[in-house]
Amino acid sequence: MGRSSQAGTAFINLAYVDSNVELYLGLLAGLAGFGLAPVAAMHDPGSDPQLSRIYRLIEESVISFHDLSYVSLDPPSPRTPRFNMPFELGLAVAVALSANRRHRWFLLEKVPHRAAKSLSDISGTNVQIHDGLAPSVLKAVSNALARHNPRPTLQQLSEVYDDVATTAQRLTSDEGWSSIFLAAPFNDLRVVAAGSAATHVPGLKPYVSPFRTR
Repeated sequence: MGRSSQAGTAFINLAYVDSNVELYLGLLAGLAGFGLAPVAAMHDPGSDPQLSRIYRLIEESVISFHDLSYVSLDPPSPRTPRFNMPFELGLAVAVALSANRRHRWFLLEKVPHRAAKSLSDISGTNVQIHDGLAPSVLKAVSNALARHNPRPTLQQLSEVYDDVATTAQRLTSDEGWSSIFLAAPFNDLRVVAAGSAATHVPGLKPYVSPFRTR
């Protein structure tokens, strides 16, 4: 038997590259605005193998968000595409079909129809399109979680995002972190996002999935 979902945890799956900073911060802020606590591959830098940790985080999460928009080739030879994002999506699909049937996964992309072409097995899935910038990322999260009640407004989510983005700037400029895509900054950003959401979203409660196991 699989593990039960931890109340209000959401796995986020995206490429940790500079061009995805607003996507990353937007997911942290948007999910916090819905009472969710984001978890990610860098969240639990323990001794277990990376793949085992990722699977466990997905299995224990009530939902997961997977961004498939980073399709560039890495510069070093041999030039290679990044397959981590679709691979982790596959893990989430497997979890939802077996280990944790309450798990629900959502797809993000920048280019309409590209996900269905590159990964035809997900044809018919509702893909949330964004442009990589915070406002559209917050809209994508809000659209995906449209069945959640209460539902924060985009203005409230924007206020949470502003607090998270300000903290991210401080972490790199004042505290000297080389990247916000590291475990310690990630945890700091999660705490700020949760506190800001509690301030800006009246009546915020931990997320409860509207889906039930059959």
